[in-house]
Amino acid sequence: MKINGLILAAGNSSRLGKNKQTIKFKNATLLQMIEHSLLKCCDHVVVVLGHDHQAIPTQAKSQVVINSKWQSGMGSSIKVGVDCLKNQSDALLIALCDQPMIPPSHYQNLVAAAIHSPHQIISSHYQNINGVPAIFPQEYFNKLLSLPDKHGARKLISDHQNNVFSIACPSAKLDIDTFDDLTKLMTLD
Repeated sequence: MKINGLILAAGNSSRLGKNKQTIKFKNATLLQMIEHSLLKCCDHVVVVLGHDHQAIPTQAKSQVVINSKWQSGMGSSIKVGVDCLKNQSDALLIALCDQPMIPPSHYQNLVAAAIHSPHQIISSHYQNINGVPAIFPQEYFNKLLSLPDKHGARKLISDHQNNVFSIACPSAKLDIDTFDDLTKLMTLD
């Protein structure tokens, strides 16, 4: 089973006021941290960049694709990434660059569950929701490509709850959207 990683990192971090992708934490940028985790458990990793993409360093082993319509919303980045990977993937692990506390072992657990249940959506469960990071089998690729630009993958997970296997991931609740989130992260270093 070929599981490829898709990292969504195209936004302009408007609530934070600077590119969250380039924030350093534990000797790496937030984006490089997630790339490192996915490169360990996925066959191939694609990073979708958009805003200020020239200023965002990525791992040499990752493939970068540019979402020229990044302002449209997360769904537009999902479409760019899925379109890039759909013909070479049995499943896609969709992740964000702003959840730095998720341990690499959680991504490995998602992949193991997807191999065991190849036709289910495998999601992360935190704060009473099922969300990303999540793995979508190939039969959901067209639905991902049909998401409204303003919606992320959580909508698809919600719409298909009867076919979702979730794995607890309390560390996913910290995502870096605001200065307060960043302050909280830096106290954990």
